[in-house]
Amino acid sequence: PDLDPLPSINQPEKIPSCDPTADDMLYHISITAISLVIMLILAILARRTKAGDKQKGLPGLLSPVNFLDQTQHKGLAVAVFGVLLCKLWGLLVSPNPLPFTTDAKNKQNWVILGVFYYPALYYPLLACGTLHNKVGYVLG
Repeated sequence: PDLDPLPSINQPEKIPSCDPTADDMLYHISITAISLVIMLILAILARRTKAGDKQKGLPGLLSPVNFLDQTQHKGLAVAVFGVLLCKLWGLLVSPNPLPFTTDAKNKQNWVILGVFYYPALYYPLLACGTLHNKVGYVLG
């Protein structure tokens, strides 16, 4: 009697394919949340450093680029504007303007949303450079 019979048909082992990329929806939700948190932190830091009579202690968002200020890093502003313009140009050219939607019927509405979405997404990068604070540079 054969106690351990061999299988008659060799079935190949199925290994699921590995996709190491993150889901676009999850990626953009997390990046948007991080950008909003950084904007709030920068607003609080700006209030603490410039809490004079003009602002009366209220938090305020920074002007991201002052081209007349000679203490700012112009390379950072040029890089962020370059990335932003590429993203905005991609809104017009691509069939799906935003990466987290595939609705081609309402492309015009998604383009309008993207015109506001991408600048808000990249705003903290510029604002971190204008704060002239170590925390701002680390957050950037």
